[in-house]
Amino acid sequence: MVLKGSIGTFDIISIIQMVTSQQVNGVLHIKGLGKNDTFEIIIDNGMIVRAAPLFETPVRYIAERLQKAGLLGSGQYKVLMAGIKKENITESDIPKRFSVPVSAIKRLILSITYESLHKMYALKSGTYEFEPKTIAYDHQLFEPMNTEFVLMESSRIVDEVVHSNWRYGDDVIFQKAAGRNQEQQKPVPLQTAKKTETEEEFIIERTSTASGEVPKEQNKIPEEKHKSAEESILELIDGQKTFNDVYYMSLFSKNEAILDLGNMLKAGKIIAVDTPKEQILPRKTPWFERFIQAFKDILILLINIVILFTILYYSRINPFNMKAKKVEVTYSNLLKYIGNYQQIKLSNAIVLYKLEYGEYPVSLKALVDRRILSSKDLTFPYGSEYYYSVQSGNYILIAPKYAAK
Repeated sequence: MVLKGSIGTFDIISIIQMVTSQQVNGVLHIKGLGKNDTFEIIIDNGMIVRAAPLFETPVRYIAERLQKAGLLGSGQYKVLMAGIKKENITESDIPKRFSVPVSAIKRLILSITYESLHKMYALKSGTYEFEPKTIAYDHQLFEPMNTEFVLMESSRIVDEVVHSNWRYGDDVIFQKAAGRNQEQQKPVPLQTAKKTETEEEFIIERTSTASGEVPKEQNKIPEEKHKSAEESILELIDGQKTFNDVYYMSLFSKNEAILDLGNMLKAGKIIAVDTPKEQILPRKTPWFERFIQAFKDILILLINIVILFTILYYSRINPFNMKAKKVEVTYSNLLKYIGNYQQIKLSNAIVLYKLEYGEYPVSLKALVDRRILSSKDLTFPYGSEYYYSVQSGNYILIAPKYAAK
């Protein structure tokens, strides 16, 4: 049974949960309005196997990341790219033919899944369609993941990155904080390096041979400690690698790298060597660009003045002689006048945005980002938000209900 519908009706997370809750097998196709907004999610028995963009071949992306991470030489990279084009090489062929660790491919597959989900979360409109079928995949590289965990983790990463106030560019260089290198390189004295006897080791010693010595094969070998994402990234920081170098070599998604570096900056484990973006002096704007910007500002000001006087005229309010006419000004009427003015102002700003950039803004926040409006113009008085959506090439702008106090 094919399940399909519009993204505007449900958000991406709800759509994925709705499909995977049925414990089905198949492919969930996600298609947004942009040419780079097409994705697919492979589902096995209600669990996510992988998520990947359709506008970019995942194996080509993996090859590029391996080359940038130094796991593929330039010659190997060229051979691999040629094989992808001519022989349809898949992810499963890379470890066998190019001696790349399987763990690196699995890490990149997970990074692609997270990056795809991060981009899908931003989609506010489009379509989805689930195609039920059995998918064959390499179980050594692809491991079905718990849907709720993947969605929760990816949502957490996106939310924390949004609120992390990241202000460094791709070329910024990080280094470990002063004193941290010395602390890590300081040799551990032998007397402190000796492992403290635990209760488990004591029991092993009591069950030793009659000679009182524990056979070597019975000595407990501690398991290798699993490194966290922060520990893996911290090892790459040497005062020479840029953010892009650390991002590519870590094999994590970009948002994961941003989040972990941000946490280490707050904790004082690392410092930024390069200058933050906000402290870089802006380039000198050419005179014609300043003229165009000034013309836009004046045009917007004139439009707002005309709108204001039009509203005052049709609302029968005479600001120069209030006693000339008996007009009942109530709280609800005042909210209505303000709402009408804001809605017309927003509509004009949306039209100006389209004239400038060739398409309607994805959200009202884009008007603030482009400095067409201020953030206070996006909400009705007392915090009510306007509903805005772009559908079929047209925009919908609905003001909140005007309720009397």
